This record gives sequence, C-alpha cells and structure tokens, in this order.
Amino acid sequence: MFDKNLLNRQNYLTIILISFPVFYIIGSFFLNISIMIISIYCLFNYSKVIIKKKIIYFFSFLFLFFIINSILSIDKSHSLYKSISYLRFFFFTIGVILIFSVINENSLKLVSKIFIFITIFLVVDILFEHFTEKDFFGNNDGAIYNRLSGPFGDEWIVGFFLLYFGFLSFGLFIKHHKVNKFFYFIFTVTISYTIYLTGERNAFFCSLIFIFLMIILDQKNRKIFSLSLLVIIILFTISNKYNIVGNKYSLGAINQINTENQLQPDEDEKPNIINKISKASLKNQWVLHYLSAFEIFKQNKFLGSGFKSFRIECPLNPKSKQYLCSSHPHNIYFELLSDTGLFGFLMFIIVILYPVLKYFNNKDNLGIYSKIFFALFITYIFPLKPHGSLFTTSYATMLWFLYSLNLYYNINNEKKY
Repeated sequence: MFDKNLLNRQNYLTIILISFPVFYIIGSFFLNISIMIISIYCLFNYSKVIIKKKIIYFFSFLFLFFIINSILSIDKSHSLYKSISYLRFFFFTIGVILIFSVINENSLKLVSKIFIFITIFLVVDILFEHFTEKDFFGNNDGAIYNRLSGPFGDEWIVGFFLLYFGFLSFGLFIKHHKVNKFFYFIFTVTISYTIYLTGERNAFFCSLIFIFLMIILDQKNRKIFSLSLLVIIILFTISNKYNIVGNKYSLGAINQINTENQLQPDEDEKPNIINKISKASLKNQWVLHYLSAFEIFKQNKFLGSGFKSFRIECPLNPKSKQYLCSSHPHNIYFELLSDTGLFGFLMFIIVILYPVLKYFNNKDNLGIYSKIFFALFITYIFPLKPHGSLFTTSYATMLWFLYSLNLYYNINNEKKY
C-alpha cells in the first residue's frame, strides 16, 4: 500500500520546482507567480522549518528596517510598496529550503534531469541563434548589438541565466546521478563558451571567477577545472582574434566612455600613473555609477535615501548627477549604501555571510555539488564586478534561490561525490 496523499504532494512539489526555470524564462510576471506559490507553501508549512531561528531573526530585522527606511524615503509610497513586496523573498527562501527537505530522491532525480535538459536546450538555442541570427522562437533582438538572447527575447540575460542556472543544474545532476568526470570538463567548457557567444561580458567573466573558485575549493577535481579554464581561455583568445562576436570583448567596449558626464581634469595636473588610472576610471560607466551612489550615501550615511530610490535621488542630488545616473548603481553594495545606508548595508552583510560561515564550518564534509553551489553564490555576490539591481525580481530571485541551496546542502552535509 502507498500513501496517495504523499504521492500527490511529491508530484505537486516536483511541478513547483520544474516550473521555476520555465517561468523565469517566460518573464517577470510568471516568475512572480512561481515566487508566490513557493511563498504560500512556506506559510502553510512554516512549522517544519529546519534552519536555525537566528537566521529568521536576521531576515526579520532586515525587512523591518527596509520598511522603516521606506517611510523616510524621498518617495515614500514607491519605496514602501517595493519594500513590503520584497518580503516575498523571505518566504521564497524558506519555502525553497522546505521543498528540498520534503521532496524525495526520485522526484529530485527527475527535477535534476529536467533542469539539465533546459540548460542543454538553451545552449542549443543560443548556438542556433549564433549561426542563423534567429533562435528557435524567431528572436534576434540583440543582433545589432552583437548580443544573443535566445528565448528571453529583448531581455538580454540569457548568459546570466546560463551561468547560474546552468551550473546550479550541473550541481543538482551530480548530486542525484552517477556522472563520469569527463562530463565535468565538457559541461564546464560548453556552458562557459556559450555564455561568451551571448556577448554578456559580465556573465562570461563571472564564469571564469566561478571556475577559478572551483579550482580552489575542490581539490579532488582541481585538474579537471584547471584544464577547463585553460581551454576556455584558449577559445576566448582565438575567438577574439577572429572577431567571432564583434568587438564585445575589446578594451574599448569594456571601458565605455560617457561623453556627456565626463569630469574635466585640472589643466595643471601632471601626468603620472595614478592620474592615468584615475582618468581611465572616470571614462568607465560602471565607475561613474558607483561614484554617483557614493555621493548619495555621503548625504545619507546611516539610513540611505530610501528603498529603491536611486533612480529618483541621483538626478536630484547636485553631486551625484555630475557622474552618471541610471535605474540603479549596477553594484549591490553601492546600491545598499545609497538606498539603505550603513544600517541596511551591515544587516544585509550579516544575512549574506551566514551561509558562507556554514560552508567553512562544514567544508570537510561537503561533496562537489555543495562546492558548486557555494562557488556560484560567491561569484554572485563578488563585490568587484557589476551587478543587477538587488531589488529587481529576476536578480533577487536568483540570489535567494542560491542562498536557499547553500543553506540546505550545508545543513544536510552528507559527503557524497
């Protein structure tokens, strides 16, 4: 005899997990539906939470601060709405952990297979778009910018998604299936080079950071990841030489110049290496965003200008607007400093560091899949690179999903390779 209710629950949880990447690809509206479903599951099963209560307290204090911060914002109604809606990520994070703790091995095997299938499909779709200039769905929105978007259409995040979801799927597949180690090499090189072809520089360089972290973290498979990194660098060099993706990876393209907002240097300034570096930095759009955010932070050191208020505050601030304004500063740490001040920044750091500490406490007992999840998480929050906005659906969802996986697999630290 078997429990039909248990079987139905397993099917339901399996569908929830499978729908997550599909909804992510379809768009923000459907992704929010997935987030809400997982959040509702958390609310109805909150008593089964297996993580320590102190992390829940950290989350609670962080979101309470976001709400207080919003009330003091330059645009109270907008910030308050955004901060309250951000609460869904707390329940989403706990809900993902709950689902992984309840779902059985057979269901997880199925989920990992479908995740890998979705990843492979995206790779094939991107390669098809690269050679035919349209993907399977007829999308070619990024063609004039030497970008590929695959099924994401006019939202150019397929490289970002392939990096984090692709290697996340890789970790799950290794966890629940016996895999020849040659697969590690083939998968790593294929995913990374496909990301290169998308023209998403940040995603490609992040893939190199991820592989480098795996070389450091996983001694048992160090040779495989080292060989993968070497092959990727060779492919990158050859592809750039033959201009495979236009000039997307040239120094000129990376160091984009903002001609409207350049600061004028002092005419009497003596040319030296420091001045040259300074001048080059002030031509980079990312640095200009960071400087704008820092100027806002200096005016609101402790509480910030308000939750998700950078786009409003930047053009109004006489010091920040001399650099470069946008919807967000393109770095989560500068975004936190400008929007939430030191208090919000420090509370967020405490929450983020929790799975990092858990990893190092258990690292001798963790399998390669846990190291993959951890390397992805560190790559995601790595401070010396551009980021998406911490407060947008697509970027925040991937962050908290990785956060959930790291917490769950560090709690269930069974050593299995």
